[in-house]
Amino acid sequence: MKNIDVKEEIKSLEQKLELHFQKKKSSGLAIVITHEKEIIYSQCYGYRDIENNISMTEDTLFNIASISKSFTAASIAFLVDQGLLAWDEPLRKKFPQFRTSDKFVNEHVTLRDLLSHRTGLSGHDMMWYLDDNFTYEKLLSRMPYLEFSKDLRETYQYNNLMFYVAAKIVEEFSDMKFSAFLKEKILNPLGMEDTTLSDNEAFETQRMAKPYKNDPKGIHLMNYHTESTPGAGGIKTTPKDLAKWLMFQYNQGKIGDKSLIAPKIFSQLHKPTTIIEEEDRDLFPKKNWRKMESYGLGWFISMYRGFEVITHTGGIDGFNSQVTFLPDNNIGIVVLANEYPSILHKAVSNEILDIILDLERWDWMEESTKTRDSVKNAQRDMKKLILNSAKQHTHPSFPLTEYKGKYKHPGYPIFEIIQNEEKQLVLKTPRFEFPLVHVHYDTFMLYFYLWDEYWPVIFNQNADGEITKFEIQLDELLPPLTFERQPDNALRDERLLKLLIGTYDFLNNPLVIQLKNSTSLEAVFLGETPVELFPLRNLRFQIRNSLMKFTFIQDENDEYRELHIRTTNSIYKCNRMD
Repeated sequence: MKNIDVKEEIKSLEQKLELHFQKKKSSGLAIVITHEKEIIYSQCYGYRDIENNISMTEDTLFNIASISKSFTAASIAFLVDQGLLAWDEPLRKKFPQFRTSDKFVNEHVTLRDLLSHRTGLSGHDMMWYLDDNFTYEKLLSRMPYLEFSKDLRETYQYNNLMFYVAAKIVEEFSDMKFSAFLKEKILNPLGMEDTTLSDNEAFETQRMAKPYKNDPKGIHLMNYHTESTPGAGGIKTTPKDLAKWLMFQYNQGKIGDKSLIAPKIFSQLHKPTTIIEEEDRDLFPKKNWRKMESYGLGWFISMYRGFEVITHTGGIDGFNSQVTFLPDNNIGIVVLANEYPSILHKAVSNEILDIILDLERWDWMEESTKTRDSVKNAQRDMKKLILNSAKQHTHPSFPLTEYKGKYKHPGYPIFEIIQNEEKQLVLKTPRFEFPLVHVHYDTFMLYFYLWDEYWPVIFNQNADGEITKFEIQLDELLPPLTFERQPDNALRDERLLKLLIGTYDFLNNPLVIQLKNSTSLEAVFLGETPVELFPLRNLRFQIRNSLMKFTFIQDENDEYRELHIRTTNSIYKCNRMD
């Protein structure tokens, strides 16, 4: 580092931040700068708890979200150093549980692929983000149904799920919970005593920052996102502890003079592995300010105005963060904010880089504000585009009650369409509820209020005039996903099924409807083996892989004396014979 008086040179930035917080434009911010083996600058702004007027401090805990990936990559490196894993060995040899919809990927994917975002699997973030109890078991069972958008090693595609898999691999080969492994093998040796994966441990400190949403209406408290994807995110830590983490990085995996992980293995984390297309260069005032961006193993790597910069950001409900280090200069920068979305973590990091490297200054806060505003304008334009393209004077094809029910994609949690107190349709996920606004015909618009985005939801019907599925685009790199309507649970109630069983007259021959078990029926045609009847809805059942449907008719006495069987071209009315 050049002979820069950081505390003096950073005063102009401090003045901007003080004014920013005086105008209550953000909730809270913490900054730490390191050089060599010490913290050379620390400053905090705003509040970790606005409601109780508790100021931000360098001992405040933040959810650092995706910065956690660097810890996961280091954990894998630790096991590689122990000879238990190898970067480039096909994963199927050590972890055959990893199965996807792509056979080539299943055969050839490696740990290096998982940790560098080059598996070809699109993000599929809504698979875990909308689930309230996401587990390794759910991930591994759903992965074979997730669509790929690229080939293995074709390009960079950010993917949280692969780091979640990596955490599971750590557990498999250490015989420890990932959180316990991380604490014993990584955090404790580094003296990172305030760092944890546990939400409970973080809250017990009484120093956990509250999460806030920053939108045009002001700053609002958000619900805390409970940890569900260790490995991809979820670490709670302080600015002081992250300073130790960055010093460990530019000290090449050493604690003092002792290597925690062999330098030859540790260095793999910081080597470019997957090239990133530089589509966002326009965010920089001069397009040559950032070059050669890539992803290593848990870290972004680029050249910034002639200096190698290694960094990672993190964002989750109510938190945005960035850590940066310069390996050739032994400099580290930590910027943590307890708000989402935020302009501060990236803007302040860039301003500090310009200061400590004695580069031409640029008002990154102003630049980031312009970028944020343009994104928000684009989001508002999307809403207008959807509504303005609506066919006027149209209505849903059915009464709104007909859309209600549970819908399933095998790679995602079950979604349910319900009605709220105002009788408006609502898409309910395990974690959230999103009102649906009618656009035209059977197309509705979902407002994803957490990110200020608008998603079309399109319902489809079959030849019988029944709503059978809806389509929704949950991943911008993939076509819309189809969620199939699920059978009515009432049609698996043994009490109802017992009222339906009996012998019916089908073309002057007995047709027996009987229980297969306590939750399902089967039909026995004369001289044939029993076939199971799968429930649909409204007392309607269907033989699997057949167009034959069975509808039981309830009479005025609430008895079931008639059965209608529909085939491709005919409907047969079958009366009870018993």
